[in-house]
Amino acid sequence: MFRSNSSQDQGRRWTRLAAVGCTGSFAHVLCNPSYRTRASGRSSMSMEKVIAWHELTCELRDVVRAADHLLVPRGALFMVYPASRFGELTSVRRLHRLEPRTVRCVHPLADRPAKLVLLHAVKAGRADLTVLPPLVLHRDDEHAFTDEVNAMLM
Repeated sequence: MFRSNSSQDQGRRWTRLAAVGCTGSFAHVLCNPSYRTRASGRSSMSMEKVIAWHELTCELRDVVRAADHLLVPRGALFMVYPASRFGELTSVRRLHRLEPRTVRCVHPLADRPAKLVLLHAVKAGRADLTVLPPLVLHRDDEHAFTDEVNAMLM
């Protein structure tokens, strides 16, 4: 179903996955794409980590375009993305007719700003957004998970 193409570019290995014959084939797409733009954030000595963390081989618009390409009408996109880039996610997603259905912010602690956003969007869906209560990961001591997170891990 997928074809992998690799090439060398200045000593770096780039891998691209090209969908073959999959247009409008999936009811759900789940993704956790690279969070950081090319020049932002910490880097790593490991090229695999750099590619996973930074938009080197794939940018947000590529991910959303691929989801639009793969989803059937009314199909669902589920994505985790940094809260700091939620505005960008909103504008790119709208270009591809992926209407948000549910959003949930993920906070490391109850008194800290959200770090992540969990998004459920529907291809060619109606505008009917539900913002869920925040998901708080840790109790006050920063090491123990909250009861909700513990229940997810069981």
